[in-house]
Amino acid sequence: MPEKENVAKLIAHFLKKDGESKPLTQRELGKRIGNVAQKTIWSWKHGEANLDSSSREKLANFLGKTEGELASYLRSEVTLEEFLDGVEIPKTRHAQQILGWLPTLRPTELFEIVQEGFRLLSVHFGVATPAFLESRLAPTPVPENVSIADLIRAHLDHAQLCEDAEISLERLQALIDGARPCDHELVLLAVELNKPDGESWTTCELKAIRDRGFPENSTHKEAKNNAH
Repeated sequence: MPEKENVAKLIAHFLKKDGESKPLTQRELGKRIGNVAQKTIWSWKHGEANLDSSSREKLANFLGKTEGELASYLRSEVTLEEFLDGVEIPKTRHAQQILGWLPTLRPTELFEIVQEGFRLLSVHFGVATPAFLESRLAPTPVPENVSIADLIRAHLDHAQLCEDAEISLERLQALIDGARPCDHELVLLAVELNKPDGESWTTCELKAIRDRGFPENSTHKEAKNNAH
């Protein structure tokens, strides 16, 4: 079908060129479009899936186009070159990347990010946490027979995971071998590790999985040592 073919051409274009020193990977492109799973980008690239309404909105926003302009291209009313005329994908900084993810996150995830942000500001700069953020999120059901080490082992590309999550290969191997991940590492891993259905894990879910394997009587010193 023309739409699938046109989606494939569009995705292929940005995987080989993005205006930076190196091409985007499927994972990087998915992040920039708006927390789209790598396997979804793969299916688009290989012409195996059409865009749903949410994906159309994300892709149009990513390109700075209207959904009508995107639909016109998908119907082959304009060529890829005409559609992309003037489109530039800016270099992404971490803050821009995080802001790009926010609209795609669930309310509990947004609450958790703000809560963790104020906790870090309090620790490092003495900024008081607003009272409404002091409340606890509802406990997250913990999948049985799953560990953080299992989730990392299931990731297809450990080298890419290290780069994306900014964790050294040695530290990643220590986590696979059973070291206790610190909260900061779980925040980073939550963005990169996917559930079987392609959805990302939340930090709360990963903390619940970790804490089941490391009871509360595990010392703070142990957790701190494992983080270095």
